[in-house]
Amino acid sequence: MAKRRTPPETRPHSAVSPPRSRTRPSALLLSLLAVFLVLAGTADERTFGTIADEQEVLGTAVSIAELGELGIPRGQVFTVHRPAGDAVSPYGMGLALLEIPVAAVAFRWERLFGERSSQSLLLLLQILIVTAAAFASGLLARRLGAQAFGESVAVLGVGIASPMWAFAATGFSEPLQGACLAGALVCGASAVRARRRAVVLAMGAGFLAGYAVLAKGTNLALFPLVLAPLAFDQDLEAPLPFRRRISLALAAAAGAAVTLGTWLAFEVVRFGRPFASYGFGGFTHPFFDGLWRLLFGPNKGLLLYFPLLLLSVVGLVLAARSPGRRGTALGLAGPVAFCLGLYSVYSMWHGGNGWGPRYLVPLIPLLGAAAGGMADRTRTFRGLAITCLVAGFLVSALGVLESEAIATTYLISGEPTRLTAQESRSYPPYLVEQREDGTLRLSLLYTAHTDAALAPLRTHAFLLSSRLAASDREELARRLSLPPWLAKRPDVVPRRNAPRGTLFGILEDDLTAPFRWPFLGRVAITPLAERRLEYVGAWDNALRDQVLRLLDLSRPRDAVVLARRYDDLSRSGYAAALLAESLRASGQREDLAAFLSSLSDERRRSPFVAAVEALSARDQGDDVTARQRLAYAQRLLGQPALARLLQSPLASWPTGFRQLTASLLAPPRFLEQPGRSAR
Repeated sequence: MAKRRTPPETRPHSAVSPPRSRTRPSALLLSLLAVFLVLAGTADERTFGTIADEQEVLGTAVSIAELGELGIPRGQVFTVHRPAGDAVSPYGMGLALLEIPVAAVAFRWERLFGERSSQSLLLLLQILIVTAAAFASGLLARRLGAQAFGESVAVLGVGIASPMWAFAATGFSEPLQGACLAGALVCGASAVRARRRAVVLAMGAGFLAGYAVLAKGTNLALFPLVLAPLAFDQDLEAPLPFRRRISLALAAAAGAAVTLGTWLAFEVVRFGRPFASYGFGGFTHPFFDGLWRLLFGPNKGLLLYFPLLLLSVVGLVLAARSPGRRGTALGLAGPVAFCLGLYSVYSMWHGGNGWGPRYLVPLIPLLGAAAGGMADRTRTFRGLAITCLVAGFLVSALGVLESEAIATTYLISGEPTRLTAQESRSYPPYLVEQREDGTLRLSLLYTAHTDAALAPLRTHAFLLSSRLAASDREELARRLSLPPWLAKRPDVVPRRNAPRGTLFGILEDDLTAPFRWPFLGRVAITPLAERRLEYVGAWDNALRDQVLRLLDLSRPRDAVVLARRYDDLSRSGYAAALLAESLRASGQREDLAAFLSSLSDERRRSPFVAAVEALSARDQGDDVTARQRLAYAQRLLGQPALARLLQSPLASWPTGFRQLTASLLAPPRFLEQPGRSAR
């Protein structure tokens, strides 16, 4: 008969907060090292910077690093426009601030390792953030009474048996939020029991709780919850005097003042007041429908993506029953209850892009700690923990080895969902497309999450198995033309027709490429010609967008500086056009002529360069040359708007390249590659 274990709240203090030993730190650190190596050894660098969220956050970091400003160009879905002509990102500044050092060294890095190689730096940052979240979860599990096995369960469960693994290859802030929430909670719980450095730990708790708000403003509701240990936890052997508790609360307030003050300053500077950027979406979804879909649904259910949730629930209950850990229990369960209540009624409860239920991902380090605190109590729990870890690892591997961004591209390339007028009111107006026949359409990105036939696990398994089985691109394309949901949803037939070299062209090209094992640093050993067709190049695009923004703001001389850097790296026709336009708009005619004459024949034939030459000829009153160059650009680009301009007087032409190309396929994303004309 198994020996009954003593409840943690009645054990000696050394059992609850054991001293350092040779075995306990090694279990935690070895698990942490394993997490880092797995994340680095499976990092897919191709698609970082695909989603608007990633682009806007990194764009803000580049704006700060290059210009000391916060602006990004208009054109993204969720930007907040400013009167001057540019925009700001509505997202939290927490991740953008961490990306500033990467943005500051990216140019020198790419000079050494080639265009788009800074993808490795951006992913390394995310990998470190996920590793930090796993570390905080392991420490929190220790604070809940976990032994070496339980700590390892928490670390491995968060790092490589949850959606965090897939999020390591994205520019989303959810891993950062999770790391801050768990870090604040473990610092607060440790401060109550610490014999030394209690004040420093309390300050760290406040700082990290505030940084979670800096990463996402709605975390302000979670701020007091993750600091609850400072108010309610108790060391049963040495009860904390009231005056000591007040001093810890003041220390936490001092730490929080730094990050909360920074958050408030950025909110006011960018939007005029706090929370003014959250004007999209609505809380109109039925609560119970959203709740079961977030917890158990076949598309985005948390239990499906994080099986350790089974142990987490038991761990939360037992933590609440422990007299010395009431504050820690509140810090664990409170955020879970709040997020479930909030996002169950949110119209975009699924979070759009992201592996698993995106808005619940910040909770995973907390839930992992609760599971770790339970994992080593009995043999049954040990066996269940191992089973959940293996299941979570296999599920997460599907989201890592088959890129979520590429799989989403495959899905949403089909015909958008038709909506009724009433259904369309549940979505932000800018997401709903109204066609010429009056019908309303919405991308499958926002509607597929309620159809089990289109479940991500099924889609990823199909795509990965197809890539592994196909012998060449032709066979793979044939397999992809027969999606697994075809019998039930024959209307959802993916199409691949984006121009190569564009953002969606890169994703489609990757979709039909044979499987190659991803790892951190692979971009640097990929030939440049292939790199430009397979890797998005997030920092390069953000630098280019700043050139466009400066042109929008009528600051062409500032644009020249950044355009030269961008052209130095890209060497594409589009990059040449941006530099030429910056020189033209700033009145540097001689420099413009010298630059154009220095271009290779290949780049000089770019339709984008021809468009700038047309504007330059227009400026000088050369009607014949202006129309000849614009006709050449129109012939290659095939844009009706340019054809209409050819029939108009020069005085009615747009003032600049940005306005002239407004009818193109998302000009900031339309990247002509060297050696390829846009057709």
